[in-house]
Amino acid sequence: MGRGKLRMQLISNSKARRKYFEKRKKSLEKAAKDLSTLCGVDIGMIVYAPAQGKHSDQPITIWPPENQQVLVGLIDSYKASSCNKTYTLSDFFKDKTEKVEDEVKNKLQFDGGLMAKIDCCEEKDQSDEGVKNRIVRSCLEGLLQLFS
Repeated sequence: MGRGKLRMQLISNSKARRKYFEKRKKSLEKAAKDLSTLCGVDIGMIVYAPAQGKHSDQPITIWPPENQQVLVGLIDSYKASSCNKTYTLSDFFKDKTEKVEDEVKNKLQFDGGLMAKIDCCEEKDQSDEGVKNRIVRSCLEGLLQLFS
């Protein structure tokens, strides 16, 4: 049987809130450890405890506690990758220009295809008119021969 739906709201009782926080933190650490072990990936967590009364001096929890160099390495790799992703104003306008040019190109291709279809239909109509005219002419010639 599944769990009932959990309503997301602040737990009013501070003691119960603290207990629930510790329980959830422990389960989060277990899930991180499982993911790290099963998938062979580096995982790091920094958890700030809520400041409440006598617990306000609660230290920051860093996971994994035995190997904090993993966390430092993850933070450094994040900083290094984010530094390479600068997006300047000229990049913004370049992207916008390319987007507008693509839209214009697509519009012209669509309109060109539409014009080709219209031309084809007009040619077909003209050829149909030619066939109709020949049929009418041959019928008239046949009638003229009958009455003459």
